[in-house]
Amino acid sequence: MAIAPSAGERNIIVHEYEDIDDVTVFESIDDTLNLYREYVTAVLEYLEKAQ
Repeated sequence: MAIAPSAGERNIIVHEYEDIDDVTVFESIDDTLNLYREYVTAVLEYLEKAQ
């Protein structure tokens, strides 16, 4: 699933496993938010069809 890597990104940020580059973090958040929007849309469409 495309959103699964966001958990790893969270761990890197929270536990400071690596030097954190602000630009990379921003781009990653932007990309991940778009993926979560797509995921929520897909779930909502599925739920509408299931009713």
